Amino acid sequence: MRTFATLVFCMVVCTNTAWGQLLRYSTDTGTILSTKVVHHGDVVFDPQTGTVSVSDPLMLPAGVDLAGLESAGGGGVLFSLDSTALLGGIVISRSDVGQLSGGNYSVLFDGSSNGIPASAGIDAFTVDGDDLLLSFDISVDFQTFVAADEDLVRFDGANFSLELDLSSEGLPENLDLEAVHRLDDGTYLLSFTENGSAGGVSFADEDVLGLDPSDSSWTMVFDGSVAHTGLSNVAIDALSTASSEIFKDSFESAVVMVFK
Repeated sequence: MRTFATLVFCMVVCTNTAWGQLLRYSTDTGTILSTKVVHHGDVVFDPQTGTVSVSDPLMLPAGVDLAGLESAGGGGVLFSLDSTALLGGIVISRSDVGQLSGGNYSVLFDGSSNGIPASAGIDAFTVDGDDLLLSFDISVDFQTFVAADEDLVRFDGANFSLELDLSSEGLPENLDLEAVHRLDDGTYLLSFTENGSAGGVSFADEDVLGLDPSDSSWTMVFDGSVAHTGLSNVAIDALSTASSEIFKDSFESAVVMVFK
């Protein structure tokens, strides 16, 4: 059953950054960015000015890493994980989208209850209004269509549909979508598991590309190794946009939509 409420996401535009975005991301291993130590599972706030802020909003246990990241209203966080974890007494599996709001963890999207195979993990996700846009680490058969690991699937609370077939947008099929964020104008910020090229734009796994599906055009939004030498040997594995407000020490309550 789908319970309706308002889901407000935090997005702040800064006109002096690429594509006007303040980036927020996590890396797959620890590193140092502009003298700041980034640990496994930390979240980096990067205004693309040469300096960063680092936070650990989820306090993940050892051996668990972020796979997806979004902002929720009131300073809350939506997230997916690369392995099942017990957070605040709540089990968050690889096929779930969890949320942290007001200091409390809960399950926003229950993968097993919505027919996602136990072998599939959500390795990237974003939102469009009340809908979730999900990518999986393996191909998933939804009976009416098959989503490859580079594709994006829309879930409206009742039904799944293929939102974005990245191979038809010019991405090599051997690449897997690692991180994604949908902007209000329908364009996407994307990062991938390996180095590659799409639409004539070459990239590495620490880069963020922009895709405009209206004309299948690709743009380099964030060249990670140019921005920070500490990103040269790591990959971006979760991505969003946000303001520095999400780095407050305490999380305020947020009204959310729950998919059960």
